[in-house]
Amino acid sequence: MDQKDLNSRQWRWIESSKDYDFTIDYHPGKANVVADALSRKGEKNITNLVDLRAMNVDLEVDGVTGLLARLNIRPLLHDKISEKQKEYPELAKIIQDIEEVKESPFEMVDGMLKMNKRACVPNVDNLRKEILDEAHSSAYAMHPGATKMYHTIKPYFWWRGKKK
Repeated sequence: MDQKDLNSRQWRWIESSKDYDFTIDYHPGKANVVADALSRKGEKNITNLVDLRAMNVDLEVDGVTGLLARLNIRPLLHDKISEKQKEYPELAKIIQDIEEVKESPFEMVDGMLKMNKRACVPNVDNLRKEILDEAHSSAYAMHPGATKMYHTIKPYFWWRGKKK
């Protein structure tokens, strides 16, 4: 952004979108011939919207205009965890054995190993430290202590010895 001073709404957008890899393209008024169509309320509902908590968004607009947009957003941290799980021996073995074990707390969801719906975080490349730093330093976290930070990340992430 070229603007010198951002307002609070702009700061919130920056904070909430910093974990995503995306590009914003500016189209000058004359070049943006579809601006009017995009700003009008559609006649039909959006056909495909996946829950953001699942860390994927598929957006399709149909009708007379056909497919206007297909947007896939996936947080960088999600991809990083999924990739590193396969490299970490303990988790790689669980991933390999997951189909054979009945009644396991582990499951594969969108290519990520989860235990009781929490992402299994391997102990590689400071990944755990990155999660803890984000939980502690985020503008909305207000620098919580260890116990509050633990309770903040507990519903989303799992690793052995996390409470230490």
